[in-house]
Amino acid sequence: MKTNPFLLLASVILLSCSQSEEHLTESGLDPKAFLSVTQQGDSTALFVLNNNNGMEVCVTNFGARIVSVLVPDRDGIMRDVVLGFDNIKDYQNVKSDFGARIVSVLVPDRDGIMRDVVLGFDNIKDYQNVK
Repeated sequence: MKTNPFLLLASVILLSCSQSEEHLTESGLDPKAFLSVTQQGDSTALFVLNNNNGMEVCVTNFGARIVSVLVPDRDGIMRDVVLGFDNIKDYQNVKSDFGARIVSVLVPDRDGIMRDVVLGFDNIKDYQNVK
């Protein structure tokens, strides 16, 4: 069985998150609007990460999309700095990968070939190592 590094990372993140369905997030998202089932039968949800400084990150497990990041601006007013949809239906109906990539990292293997590891996708592209 092939190990997917994204699934491992997502599991760690999701286990450390709090999932709330009783109220809106600080950024105004309704977690109930992210409860759904994909065409493949997978359940979707919104996961909320908070810290002691009031920062909030909302992530959905539908394509590992970052939906919202709430941070203070220079005047201390909390602002959402991510362009995202307010519900899972829009992510499912708009035919794009809008917000789906978390990170793309070039990692050298033992042979010096740079590999583009994209979390959330099952592809690895080979690049020649430029020295």
